[in-house]
This record gives sequence, C-alpha cells and structure tokens, in this order.
Amino acid sequence: MKGERKNSRKGSVEVFISRKLCDSIISVLTSFIVADSENKYSVYAQRIKDKILKHGRIFENNGEENVAIYFYENETAILIKLFAIYINATENIE
Repeated sequence: MKGERKNSRKGSVEVFISRKLCDSIISVLTSFIVADSENKYSVYAQRIKDKILKHGRIFENNGEENVAIYFYENETAILIKLFAIYINATENIE
C-alpha cells in the first residue's frame, strides 16, 4: 500500500506514549521490583523496565515529549499481565 510505513521489526508492536505516562509505567514496574525481587513478576518487570530505559526513544510531537519503543508480542503480553495484577492489587477488585 502506497504511503504505508512498514514495521521493520517483524513480530513487534510499536508503542508511542507521552513521557509522563512512560514515567508512570516505570513507577509501576519499580513497585513490582521493590516488592519482591525474587518473584517471577518482579523479574519480568525488571526486564521490561530495563528495555524501556535502554531502548525507549524520546521525541517531541506538538510541543510534548513522547517516548517510542518496540515491544515484542510476548513482552506486550507480560506488560498487560503486570498491569492487570497491579490494578487488581490497588483497586481491590474482586
């Protein structure tokens, strides 16, 4: 398709988020890491956090700082699972 930008990283998801939202994500991941560094979810959180800090690219769009990062599908699934656990724990959802 003409004008379509092809994703050169097959099997990955390109994510664009505001810098403020990225900082919030880092904060949530850090809470998993601090809670119990031996827990498998803490290990996952550390991997995702390291990836964001190492590979996230900051850019400006309409005067706002944003972050772009590629996540592989399995990393995206882990991130969603971590946030579901976090929301359940903080909101006391039954």
